[in-house]
This record gives sequence, C-alpha cells and structure tokens, in this order.
Amino acid sequence: MFAKSKITLPLLALPLLFGAALSLHADFFALDPGVRGDPAGAGGPIDGISDNEKKFFEAGLEAFTEIQDVQGDDPGLGPRFNLDNCAGCHAQPAVGGSSPFTNPQVAVATKANAKNVVPFFIKIDGPVREARFKFKPDGTRDGGVHALFTITGRDDAPGCFLAQPDFATAAAQNNLIFRIPTPTFGAGLIQAIDEGTILANKRSQALRKQFFGIAGRENRNGNDGTITRFGWKAQNKSLLIFAGEAYNVEQGVTNELFPQERDETPECHFNGTPEDQTRFDQTELTAVPSDTAKFAIFMRFLAPPTPTAETPSISNGRSLFDRIGCALCHTPSLTTASPPTRRSTRSRSISFPICCCITWVQDWPTTSSRATREGTNFAPRPCGAWASASSSSTMDERRTCGRPSWLTGVSGTSNLAHRKPTW
Repeated sequence: MFAKSKITLPLLALPLLFGAALSLHADFFALDPGVRGDPAGAGGPIDGISDNEKKFFEAGLEAFTEIQDVQGDDPGLGPRFNLDNCAGCHAQPAVGGSSPFTNPQVAVATKANAKNVVPFFIKIDGPVREARFKFKPDGTRDGGVHALFTITGRDDAPGCFLAQPDFATAAAQNNLIFRIPTPTFGAGLIQAIDEGTILANKRSQALRKQFFGIAGRENRNGNDGTITRFGWKAQNKSLLIFAGEAYNVEQGVTNELFPQERDETPECHFNGTPEDQTRFDQTELTAVPSDTAKFAIFMRFLAPPTPTAETPSISNGRSLFDRIGCALCHTPSLTTASPPTRRSTRSRSISFPICCCITWVQDWPTTSSRATREGTNFAPRPCGAWASASSSSTMDERRTCGRPSWLTGVSGTSNLAHRKPTW
C-alpha cells in the first residue's frame, strides 16, 4: 500500500496561491493550445561559430543520427540497449530534442529479426522510456538503467542468447521507475555557466523561497568537488561525459570514456573494445574525433530555441509563472561566464527557464496521490529522479539540470516537465 500523502505549504504562502488563482481567473480564461506548430524554432547551431566549428557541428549532427548495428558499417550496438541511435530518442521538435510522437522503440524491438518482446509500458504513441529498478534482489539500492532490449536473434548477432529484464515482476513489486529523454538545446550554454552564478542563484530570493518551502543544494562531482550539470540527476560534469555514458548505457556502445561492456556474456561480443575510438588514421579533420566527442561538440554548439511571438496570453502566463513561485526553481535567465565557442569572447544570457544544477527540495505529494493522477506505480521516496531528503522526512529531492521547461509545448513535444511526467 502507498503511504498517505499531503502537500504542506507554509501558511504565509496560501494567500499568495489563492490570490494568484483569482488573478488567473480575472486575467483570462486559459486554454492549453497544445504543442507548438511548425516551424520548430530549434535544431540549428548557436550564432557566432566559425566556419570550421560549423563543420564539426554538422559532423556531430551526422553522428547523432547514425543508426548503430551490432556488426557492419556502424558497429557496437548491444548486447543490451534501449535504441540504436541518438536522434531516435532526441527527435522533437528537431534533432537534439526529446521524444517523438511515434515511439521508435516499438519497431527496434524486432528489427533485424531480434526476438525482443515490447515491454508493457512502451507504447507506439507514448514517450520513449528507459527503465530503472529501485532495489536489487538483495534489498540494496539499485537505481541503474536496465536496458529494454537485447541483440538476441538479430541477423548480425548469431549465437547470442540473452533474456530481457523481468519488467512485469518489477512492476508488480513496485520496483520500476522510468526516465524520458532530456532535450539538449542550449546545453553548451549551460555548460558555460560558472559556479558562482549557480550558487548566487541558489541564494537569491530567499524569503520567497521560504514562503513556498523551497530550499536547494548544488550537486557536486565526488572527484574534484565542482558542480555537476547534466543528466536526470545532474550526475555528469560535462557534455563529453554525458555523451559517453549515454552511448554506453542507451545503445551499448563502448567508448573511450566507458570502455567496458555492461553485459560481458562472451557469446554476445562481436567487436573489440572500445568500439568507438578516436580515428587516428583519418586525414579529414572532422573524421578524426570519436562519435562520443562528436556528440559532445554537436550539443555544445546546439542553439537554444527561438521563442514564438509574444501574445497577451504568454505575457499573462509568464507573470503567473513568477507569482506562484515556478520561476524560483525554473530560473528565467542566467548569464554564462564564457561562450561555448572560443572564437567569441562575449558572455551570453540564457533566456529560457531552466532548473540548473540545484537539487530543489519541496514537500511534494508522495506516491498515492501521484500514482492516482498519473496512472503509474510509485513507492514512497523512490531513488532516481526523486530521492529522500532524509529517512525520517516526507521531503523529496528533485534532481535535475539542463532540462529547460520551455520545451513543454514546443512543436511535437508533450511528454515533458509537469505536463505528463513519467518518473
């Protein structure tokens, strides 16, 4: 059974919320317009990059869309994987974004005669998902990605026999949680924010944050102590590490940052490792970097989206977003310490709402009400996207960075932010 849950807000915050609700009714009757139509307003490089930098951006884009095989022209897929290319997950509203309208995981399950069964939570019209188990069989914390598919039966993987994880049992035991792809637009700008700016942002508007019960802590690298920025739990320090981890975890491709297979069943190994390497034998400059490095370059130079034309509804919504406290976590604008491109010397303002590198803590409704609302099973204080702030508290930590809230409602994107969460 789920524990009973409640939302606890300081008394001083209640009049503010009530007033905001009345103001919303008085200002306009809001209608959700749905996802933004074409053009996407995203997917291109940032302004100010050189011709050579643009060539590397385009090479990164090409690698990002490359279809991986077990053996062949683009080897390395598996033995376990969630999809066979980056752009399949990061597709809407343009390459670099998030889940497309049609989930490619359904087709890849049996591609090349693979023998996978599509897990019950993967739907053709649902979001791309990866699955994690909260606990291991011995009761200790897990939280790691359990790949949906294996290369068993594929034409390019003869003799490999691997079982898929038992997701049905995990769900029955309330041991299953999900992630959806994070957008990467403007990621290079997020990487360029200095730590002083992040810490100053954490300390800002202290009284308003106290009204809403919001506090935070920066996420830090255990090795050098600096602030980490990327991934659902802001666990990765840089775009390069983010790319290497994703290549290994999501596609099963070993690389120079993650050189070992996650499943070392000998019959399912068909390539030397690491499968993705720096290509020292290439003469063309853009062909030398590994795919992992190209992914990082692509994301580093990928521009933030272009806002749609301002309307009274947008203006009212922005004002309400601030009045009810959303902007206390989703920072409207931050300024980089240095640009993602060395050619330019000016800093840049990131003018889209982001939750950047801070674990915001608020007394959220736990499992039972969330499960009823979202139709998904949750356990109190699950590990992963939500982590317990203390063993004796109902407070949960929302850990994320580089997941801009602007993407909700962008062309072709509807499975993000608070619109349709799938933690």
